[in-house]
Amino acid sequence: MGIANIFQSGDVILTATLLILLIMSIISWSIAVLKFLKFSSANKGNKQFLNMFWESNDLSSAVNKARKLDAPMPDLAVSVLSAKEEYYDNNLIQLQKQVNFDEFLSRKIRKSIVKEMQPYNSWLTVLASIGSMAPFIGLFGTVIGIYHALINISAAGQVSIAEVAGPIGEALIATAFGLFVAVPAVMFYNIFIRKSKNLTLDLGQFADDLRTQIESEGEVK
Repeated sequence: MGIANIFQSGDVILTATLLILLIMSIISWSIAVLKFLKFSSANKGNKQFLNMFWESNDLSSAVNKARKLDAPMPDLAVSVLSAKEEYYDNNLIQLQKQVNFDEFLSRKIRKSIVKEMQPYNSWLTVLASIGSMAPFIGLFGTVIGIYHALINISAAGQVSIAEVAGPIGEALIATAFGLFVAVPAVMFYNIFIRKSKNLTLDLGQFADDLRTQIESEGEVK
């Protein structure tokens, strides 16, 4: 009794169910690995940028340093520090011109944070979907497997407990496999949601510090 026996049994629906669960598991673990690498790279880049940023002589040199790094925080810095030029160069549409620079900067910060977080929040709904659907897909495979097993047993007439337990046990593997796929997916989803919130918080705190720095250097007019 085992997964190999299920594939050899010729039960198309049960076999397809296990294959779907296997594909979902591969997708889940692939997303997890890529997300771990992406968040790790972001945190490393942000720390490196913060050290460079606060050692800069002025905001202009800080922007030049930020352009050399690939991380959400330096990208946010470039976007926010370019807001002054964008505002005072008269490149705004009519409605934007009616907003003072302070409000314009606040909007720029909010939009920039949302933009920077999009790559880190992508595919999380896939993990959530896998975590919620996998147990039910496994249960569906189990129900179909037990149904076919009982049909075969009834056609064979009187059978022993051992002959009944084998097919039903194989069908129950689908439910176990569904849980095996769902649990890591839910765990990964919760981990990355937490990491995303922490990264968003870090970006927000840095944006506040940057805003204060702009005001202290007389950038706001």
